[in-house]
Amino acid sequence: TVPSAIAAIKLGAADYLIKPCDLDYLLTRAEAAAARKKAREDEIQRIEMIPYISERERKEMISKVLTG
Repeated sequence: TVPSAIAAIKLGAADYLIKPCDLDYLLTRAEAAAARKKAREDEIQRIEMIPYISERERKEMISKVLTG
């Protein structure tokens, strides 16, 4: 239902699939989600390697990556 889709997205779902689900679409969406996760992990690793910033600044930068 629309309300459950809205609730799922608000809780952090990357997408909402309806039944029956097209398997090609599912695979495309799963690959896109994996790519977004990898990009976030790469950015966090880059931030962790920045020299000469405070731990507070580092945590703020990582938080921005995680919250979009």
